[in-house]
Amino acid sequence: MESAKRAADLAHVIGDERLLAGAEITHSDALWNLGEDDNALRVLEELIPRAEAFGDLNNLGRALANAASYYARRGDFIKDRVYFERMLAVAERRGDRGQIVLGLIALSGNAYLTGSWEKSSAYLDRADAILSTLSTTRVSGWPSGARAWLELRKGNLDRATTLAEETLAFAQSVEDVDWQRLAARVLAERDVLLGEPRQALSRLEPFMATGKSEYDPGFMRTLARVQLELGDLAAAHVASERAIAQATAMKDQPELVECLIVHGAVLSMQARFDEAQQIFDYALSGARRMPFPLGEALVLQETGIMMLARGDREAAHARFEVSHALFDGLGARLESERVLRFMEQDAPV
Repeated sequence: MESAKRAADLAHVIGDERLLAGAEITHSDALWNLGEDDNALRVLEELIPRAEAFGDLNNLGRALANAASYYARRGDFIKDRVYFERMLAVAERRGDRGQIVLGLIALSGNAYLTGSWEKSSAYLDRADAILSTLSTTRVSGWPSGARAWLELRKGNLDRATTLAEETLAFAQSVEDVDWQRLAARVLAERDVLLGEPRQALSRLEPFMATGKSEYDPGFMRTLARVQLELGDLAAAHVASERAIAQATAMKDQPELVECLIVHGAVLSMQARFDEAQQIFDYALSGARRMPFPLGEALVLQETGIMMLARGDREAAHARFEVSHALFDGLGARLESERVLRFMEQDAPV
């Protein structure tokens, strides 16, 4: 931290604007890692107009991308989108195809989280078209991996499976364990939807021995969901708590919402209804604040299931109705159909 600040001070004394911009980006990174989020963003917000005025497109693009990422992790998707759109425009001015791809992928993620799934897919198509002209890198597997999640959420399980298997094969070819773990998660989530939790667990087990998986909140969330489906509530409780801790440490608000939803479902199955309600309320507040419509729909669905378990059918159906409308609007076919089944019965299926 101190070295980063000294570098920025030195660049300021010398009067080298480009050197100063690079040093301030490093300083901002250090502040963010120390948990000083507001100060990290302040440094970037002050730097961006100066870099723009000076014509320093390289550092301008870096600052815009970093600021956008910070806002995304805070759940401020409006600023996230605006800054990544500006970053993409800078990359296009520079003709930097690699940065253009990163911008398109980031905007795809923003569109997915905010519920514009067709727009998300369109950004991935543009990224794929550029990647086909470039040499293979780790980023090459990103569009197929992102699209696998999108198709899974839509309920297109065959397409999601094909894309996940393609991503897994690519990740194995470049020996990228992180991408292998992500692809395995898609396949495990699909198995759960098909009522095959043991098959899902077998996909996750190879990664549980590596050590890194416990620091991946998404992986721990999927593992907790699988263990919940298997009826291993104690293990699911531990995994979901770990997922929440990691999502919190990473300041990843959308991931935190999804981790909270799984943890609430575990508490509900343990008949710890008051605790589960508190967790669901917190997740719902976070999802609506961003906004994150898929997260909102999922938490309302799980809250409705808990209400049924408590015998409060009227309260359950009120939540199911809103959840169904959200799923339907997103195009999440399987989840929409699942909620309808709950609404037609007195108890979970």
